[in-house]
Amino acid sequence: MKKTNYLIIFIILTLLYACTLKNNNKSKEDTVDTLTSNNQTEPIEIDSFLYVYEQLLKDSSLFNASMGIYIYDDSLNEVILEHNPDLALIPASTLKLATTAASLLYLGGCRNFSTTVQYDGQIIDGHILQGNIYIKGGGDPALGSKFYKGTYGNFISKWANAIAKLGIDSITGRIIGDATYFSWEHTPITWSYGETGDYYCTAASGLTVYDNRYKITFYGNNRARKKATASVIKPFIPDFYYENKTKVVSGKKKAVYILGAPYSHERILKGNIPSGGQSYSLEGSIPDPPYLVAYQLSEQLKKNGIKIGEPSTTLRRLKYENDSVYKIVRKNSRQNITSSYSPSVSALVGVTNKVSNNLFAEHLIKHIAKQKYNSGETEDGAKGVVRFWKSKGIDTRGFNMFDGSGISRYNSITARQLVGILNFVQDSTNYSTTIYNSLAISGKTGTLKTFCDGTSAEGKIHAKSGTMSRVRSYAGFITTNSGRTFIFAFTVNNYTCHTSEMKAKIENFMTKLVENR
Repeated sequence: MKKTNYLIIFIILTLLYACTLKNNNKSKEDTVDTLTSNNQTEPIEIDSFLYVYEQLLKDSSLFNASMGIYIYDDSLNEVILEHNPDLALIPASTLKLATTAASLLYLGGCRNFSTTVQYDGQIIDGHILQGNIYIKGGGDPALGSKFYKGTYGNFISKWANAIAKLGIDSITGRIIGDATYFSWEHTPITWSYGETGDYYCTAASGLTVYDNRYKITFYGNNRARKKATASVIKPFIPDFYYENKTKVVSGKKKAVYILGAPYSHERILKGNIPSGGQSYSLEGSIPDPPYLVAYQLSEQLKKNGIKIGEPSTTLRRLKYENDSVYKIVRKNSRQNITSSYSPSVSALVGVTNKVSNNLFAEHLIKHIAKQKYNSGETEDGAKGVVRFWKSKGIDTRGFNMFDGSGISRYNSITARQLVGILNFVQDSTNYSTTIYNSLAISGKTGTLKTFCDGTSAEGKIHAKSGTMSRVRSYAGFITTNSGRTFIFAFTVNNYTCHTSEMKAKIENFMTKLVENR
């Protein structure tokens, strides 16, 4: 009887346990169903910019990199994301934002710069100039520029005609290029020697011409040192010599650079060219722009039948070749004949930022030096810019400036400082529209023409980009799909992937920002 009772109790307990286990399992299934249901929004979270940001932090190609990000919601006055916002990084060309904005506020958007043709001595017998003709530069970065072809016309011919209108048919002296408006040491001291001969390292001269660029054509199989002819180099530069030291490498694209010091008319071509023996063309920086302008005017005057007693030169050349003549010339009083004028500072800023024009940026920073310190030195302009932004409430610790364009790898600025500069211009000046319109547009214009093209971010980002070896940087404005406005800066240094891969990573992040709700 007792065994029967135990058996009944055991069966009852077994049934109770089975029911409890079933209920527990159902509870777990319900929980899983609930989690699955709740996770229906997970794809939206995975696609968000925060997820992409987290993936960037884990990216092996950024393991040794330094990255600074600062994103400010101008609509809500709050920070959306910050990562090392106070880390001073090499900005490349995003530094132009500090230069161009300061130049508008220092110099004024309507200001322009002149180039003036002058003479000294006197005109005797009504037609003989007993003296010299001068081309006095005023720091115009755009004289003869490809960006302003319609502004100047054939200015050399116009100047020659203005001289002829004075009745002059003979000049006892010479044509002299005068670039003393800025320092003669026009190349910033921290630029790499290996780059100063290339087209993108054109430095600011007091007398600049043709974007300070020439185009040279050479043949891969011709290795001799040669004197450039008018068919080889445009514009023609007298006494210009080049030596081809490129290597013919099968299967590789052309990658040629130009070596040469400022003012030197000796250039060396180095790098790789593909096999085939055909001709190649590349651009370089004009070694002595004031001399080229003086030479061209001299040749035009001769062509017009005006006799010139001495070869064309510059004040700098006179000083180092015949200092006694230089001292006499410097003391002579001059009379103005005619002038050419640059576009406005606002117009120059538009070109500077949209296409990342290094030459224009270097001129603007020297004009700041001239305005504030009367020096025309890059270093003084850089000091003036940093002090200016400090006076506007920007914490400038870590903000180091050695040029106006961002070419120098000695430059550094933080993401917070870049956003602070843009925010100040946007909220506190009359130049917010000028700066905004000067920026390239994603997938549309300037240096951002291929950035985020074909994505939902196309046309939604107005920004300045910066690129150099192991440096990618962007700063500007974002309009999200929901209508919010972000001011942002994103800079990364020392990544180990190809620069195009780094660009793609940033594009992905920026696209998700645009899609942010």
